[in-house]
Amino acid sequence: CKGCLEKFVLQQGDSEKHRFPCPTCRTQTVLPEGGVAGLKDNFFVVSLKDTLEAHKNLVGKEDDKVSCDLCEEVACQGCVVCEEFLCDECVRAHRRVKHTRDHEIVEVAELKEQLITKTSSVQSRSLPTCQKHEDEKLKFYCEACKLPICRDCTVLQHKDHKH
Repeated sequence: CKGCLEKFVLQQGDSEKHRFPCPTCRTQTVLPEGGVAGLKDNFFVVSLKDTLEAHKNLVGKEDDKVSCDLCEEVACQGCVVCEEFLCDECVRAHRRVKHTRDHEIVEVAELKEQLITKTSSVQSRSLPTCQKHEDEKLKFYCEACKLPICRDCTVLQHKDHKH
């Protein structure tokens, strides 16, 4: 996206280099001080890109070559709730933790099939995660900052903002 926008801005006349129609809503957009790099990410496009990358990674890997999402060892099973592939050691830890002990654990092939089916529909209910709080999903939108935010952000960085 960034490369295409930079090329598009260069193709504009000198008087129009600081403004262009938004590719999503077609309203005139003023480039911020940092140029194209200063624009905010398109939340939907980033989520779609992540979904497509996840699908490609799942389809392209054999069941015995899938890595554990927590430690990089070879995964032997996976958690349906967390949508994570796990090695033996991480499965044992997952079953010990109070928050995850009741999660459904399945074989790698079964979880892989479920995730491929889910990403194939491109209607994934899985939300992107927060860059500041890795384990938190972006479930809220800060009206003041015009950004998707997670639960932790609502009480920390954006506590006095409207969500």
